Order: sequence, then C-alpha cells, then structure tokens
Amino acid sequence: MTAWLPDLPLRRLLGVLVPALGSAALLIEFLSVRFRYPEEFVRPVGSDRAQTPAVVMNWGELGLACLLALVACLCGAAVLGAVLPANAGVRRPVSSEAVRMGGGLVVAAILGSFIAALYGVGASVYLVAPLESFLRWALLCTLPLGVVAVCTGVLAAARSRAPAAGWHHWLGFPVLSTIPAAAGMLLVSAANHYMVSGGGPASTVERTGGFLIGIGTGLALVRPLLYRLVVVAPLAALSMAMADIHTTGILAALYVAAVTCWWLQRLWHLRFHPDPWATDA
Repeated sequence: MTAWLPDLPLRRLLGVLVPALGSAALLIEFLSVRFRYPEEFVRPVGSDRAQTPAVVMNWGELGLACLLALVACLCGAAVLGAVLPANAGVRRPVSSEAVRMGGGLVVAAILGSFIAALYGVGASVYLVAPLESFLRWALLCTLPLGVVAVCTGVLAAARSRAPAAGWHHWLGFPVLSTIPAAAGMLLVSAANHYMVSGGGPASTVERTGGFLIGIGTGLALVRPLLYRLVVVAPLAALSMAMADIHTTGILAALYVAAVTCWWLQRLWHLRFHPDPWATDA
C-alpha cells in the first residue's frame, strides 16, 4: 500500500461496494425494459426525434439507482480526500485531515452527480427515448443530497479540525439501509414486468417490495435501535400500502428524503453542536 493511499478495511470497502452494486443492479433492471418491449423503443423511420414509449416506466428505479451511485461516492470520500493534494488551492500550508476530508466530500458529491447525469443521458440514448424525463429523475433524486454533501465538505474544511471519534465513524452512513431499499424496488419492478399483473402472487411481491423500501428508509433515517423500532414500522406499512409501479417515484423520494436528512444531521452537528469534536456525534 502506497504512502498516499489510506488503508482500506473490509467494512469501509463494503461501504462503497454495497451501494455501488445496488445502483448497478437497479440501472440494469431499468434498462432491461427494452428487451421486454422492443417495439416501443425504436426511432421512427424518417424522424430525428425519439418518440415517447407507451410503457409505464419505473422512474423510481432510475432515481434510486442514481442516488445509490452518489451514496457510494460519498462513502468513498475518504479515499478521494487522501489522493487530493494537501495544499491544493490554499496559500498557506494546510494538510489537516479535515481539509482532506472536506475536499473529498466535495469531489465525491460532484462525481456522484456527474454519474447520475450519465445514468440519465445513457438510459435515454440506449432506450431511444426523449431525454427530459430521464435527466429530470436522475438529477432531482441526487441534487438535495449533493448540495448538503458539498456544504458539509466546505464547512469541514473551513473548521480544519477532526472529530474525536474520527471522520470515518462520524460520517459512517448506514449503508445496510441500501440493501432493502434496492431489493424492494427490484421486487416492485419484477411484480409488474415479469409476473401476471393483478394476480395474487404479483400483488404479494409488490407489497413486499414496498415493505422493504420502507425498512430501508427507516434504517437510513435514524440510527439508535429504539428509534428504529419506532420509525421503521409505520414507514414500512406506509410504503407497503402505496407500493405500485405508478408510485415508485414517491417510494424513491421517501428514501431520498431519509438519506438527505441523515446528511443534514451531520451538517447540523458540524455547524451548531456545542462541541462536536469532543463527543461521538
């Protein structure tokens, strides 16, 4: 291991791989709609404009894939911060871990947003469909988290101090919440694209998918076990009740809001906590 690259324990590596694999799985499943309805994704002969497919698209799946890509980048912020120049853009020598971590968060947020935009543009090109809806869902699901992450990185670099618990622990996002969220969205999509619509098994799979998305939302929103027991149950019930191919955007928005709120808590502690550097925030 070179001197400028930090040691990567298994837990930190999984923190990047788990959301990254979930993002890839969601994107692949979203793009597979072209194989199920090949006649809908064809450019009209003699036309330069793509036509809007007459298929119910799982926009929540695309949005969640973009969000998980951004989460994976933010979880890898420590690595990105480690490879940044110690004094980049700073006149006086500053090489504190806070400056590196802050720079890593900013770069990760920009990189994740860029990947999300690539998801939207790439999906539009691959499916031969108008760009507007794809890019809108890709960016709207990542913009709130990206803005909060950039603000957190700038404030962390400005303070130039590290929390007593260490940055990796203090910014330890609960990546396990991405597993039920991604799995639930895949189940909702499978119930509508691979099973007989309106049937009992399809409805059960669909409701199970909504239930899992609610669990993932609750796990991302709060960390203490007691709070999770209180929050997860109503969120899971709500998501299960509204689970449908037409409401996947709302289900994805719930998880986006939960993840963004988690990062807002970090930003709030960083800015207003009386002593965030002496306690485990």
